Amino acid sequence: MGRENHGYRDYAQARQHLAIAQRTLPNNAQVYSLTGYIDRREGKWDDSLRNLKRAAELDPRNLKVLGDLSVLYDLLRRYDDKEQLFDRAIAINPAQTNYWQLLRAETELEKGNLPKAHQLFDQLPTAYDPDGSATAARISLFLYDGNIEAAQATLEACKHEELIDGTGSLLPRSFFAGQISRAQADRSQAIAAFNIARDEIGQKLRDDPDNGLLRGILCVINAGLGRKEEAVSEGERAVELRPISKDAVDGPVALTRLAMAYAWLGENDAAIERLTFLAKVPSGPDYGQLKFDPAWAALRGDARFVKIFYALQPRSAGR
Repeated sequence: MGRENHGYRDYAQARQHLAIAQRTLPNNAQVYSLTGYIDRREGKWDDSLRNLKRAAELDPRNLKVLGDLSVLYDLLRRYDDKEQLFDRAIAINPAQTNYWQLLRAETELEKGNLPKAHQLFDQLPTAYDPDGSATAARISLFLYDGNIEAAQATLEACKHEELIDGTGSLLPRSFFAGQISRAQADRSQAIAAFNIARDEIGQKLRDDPDNGLLRGILCVINAGLGRKEEAVSEGERAVELRPISKDAVDGPVALTRLAMAYAWLGENDAAIERLTFLAKVPSGPDYGQLKFDPAWAALRGDARFVKIFYALQPRSAGR
């Protein structure tokens, strides 16, 4: 939740306008929040943290401001700071409890604490599912558990045609159906679902051809269909559209999807080479995903992969 990108990405011009605004509105939370957002995209992590914390001090009840700070802590894998923010946000505005509770459950997934994640999801109202984000997170939890039937039932019970995944991408439910079938080793069902997803993502790309995150999803879908050349081509294009040097938030997501495609295609060395780098930068994959997600199962027998995800293990994860 909360990682969607906005605007034209002309950060230099945006900074000029924000500098003017800051002189005339020195204590405006939105000015600090937008500056911190740009800092985050440009990988200026210390500056982003300073500006977003200042915005939260100036407007502590603003869900957008607190959400931006939460995303930053998430990208930096600073889970303790993130959870303290949840406590503070709920205490300030209890009406937003469900929102923060969902983020807390997703955080436990990232940490690999599956029992705690179950407990937190069980405390959420069943109907609470903004843009399908709770469904997507629950599907991940059940896949991590190896409970394929529960993952399937969760998707079938969802009323949304598209779901927001953990990176903030709005994706067709067919993509999640393909992941579930693949985890179940049901190749025919996986291919059927991924073919539908491929068409649906293709339609989105006709309207937004330079969307690197969607190209990354298409890369993974093609890998699931065994279309090696197309998968690699789309993955490399995604990385070109979202280079980490210009987008420190989406860039690692695009590269992670290329790494996943390589893993699905049996190109373990190529996958591990990219994951070795991604584990050292913000916005890369998390411990829970690498340890439990069946999407990475092909790499789990490789000692290099084990070393990567154990290096990401949070001290407080209890595992």
